[in-house]
Amino acid sequence: MTGTKEAKSRAVAPARILVVEDQDSLREFARAALTGAGYEVTVAVNGAEAVAAVCDTGFDLILMDVYMPVMDGLTAARKIRALEGPRSEIPIIATSGDARSSATSGMNDHICKPFRKKELLLKVESWLHGELTAPPANLPGTSERTAFGEACELMGRPWAMRGLTKLKGQIDEAFGADCGVARNDGRMPDRAHALVSLAAILGFSALSELCSKLEEACRGGHDVQLPFERAKAAAAEARKTATGLIAELQTPAS
Repeated sequence: MTGTKEAKSRAVAPARILVVEDQDSLREFARAALTGAGYEVTVAVNGAEAVAAVCDTGFDLILMDVYMPVMDGLTAARKIRALEGPRSEIPIIATSGDARSSATSGMNDHICKPFRKKELLLKVESWLHGELTAPPANLPGTSERTAFGEACELMGRPWAMRGLTKLKGQIDEAFGADCGVARNDGRMPDRAHALVSLAAILGFSALSELCSKLEEACRGGHDVQLPFERAKAAAAEARKTATGLIAELQTPAS
């Protein structure tokens, strides 16, 4: 009887999740959301680090960005699947702006950027605990202000201030006055990819979606003029909103 009580009182080990993401803002957001839900989280900044981490440590789930430097998520997933033993069978959830990533060899499922905290946790729980037999249904949409408020609540105002400032810098770098498609220096897909993640976390879903389409057009070798112009227009609006939000955060609370 005593042994039964001791067994019940013994804490259950938290599930171990590997978050693989090259953008620090999204990496921090995912880690904060998951650790707050009681999970043990390890992070990696590229596919090579992810493969090394899986070889060294057992994980219950992997969140894998698709496009990363050094080694992309698709290559990392194939290498993990080629490992011997149970490590090769770890569920891998792709994270990207391209919903087709879930159909890619080596990935079990997909969560599309931008995602919210609740959506992320539902997806994770469905794979770890089998509580859902299908991917969670789309959550009700939120305004930019609501999404930004959720990020502030989870990450704090100083983080939000840094994120908004960084967003403005990335917008200027990708869509500044001297930046045009005709002068594309090959860095456009990476610049668009960086904005997909940061804009998503800060609540700028339109900018995130359009930058995702721009990134996809760049990497697929398609004409990028129209997606560039659309993303640039959304970036101008987002920059204006970000400037206003920064001013609000700088205003002392009454």
